[in-house]
Amino acid sequence: MSSAAGLGGLAGISYTSYRNSHPKGTPMTLNLTPDEYRALMKVVFLGNWMANAYREEPLAEFDNIEQVLLSQASAFKADDVVDFDKKKKAWVHTRAFEDELGEKIDEYNID
Repeated sequence: MSSAAGLGGLAGISYTSYRNSHPKGTPMTLNLTPDEYRALMKVVFLGNWMANAYREEPLAEFDNIEQVLLSQASAFKADDVVDFDKKKKAWVHTRAFEDELGEKIDEYNID
């Protein structure tokens, strides 16, 4: 994982930080500002919600990539919106983050 200081305020998300190999090719590093990271977290949360909210068994594809993203929160100074659930052994969004995006979901459902 690259440091934010070495990238002029950017930090990198590397798939290799979560897994040692990528099943479909060489992993890439994505450089984002902290604001871009937070926006990406919102997009991924909403996409995962849309794909999995109604399922009894969530689609692993969506949950796995969300775990990759959430695991990098501290590098982007986003610890305030992510927690690690020791029981589930998984990263989770904070209640405040979910409530904020719940408003977006409600707006979608109304329209």
